[in-house]
Amino acid sequence: MRIALLHLSDIHFRETNNPVLNRIKQLAAAANSEDPMIDLLLIIISGDITFSGKASEYESPAIMIASYRTLK
Repeated sequence: MRIALLHLSDIHFRETNNPVLNRIKQLAAAANSEDPMIDLLLIIISGDITFSGKASEYESPAIMIASYRTLK
């Protein structure tokens, strides 16, 4: 089994206007270009996930991670 790690740090999501959401397809493409035979991709997010820690700011990262599963 081939496993890859994608490490994102300090993405600082706000309630709106999150540039990392515009780059999700590029992140998927980058991970797949390193090794197109990856069986499992682990996404590690460290540091600050949100800008101020409001519950509503966690919605976008959750959607981003869920949508990443469908990109390949």
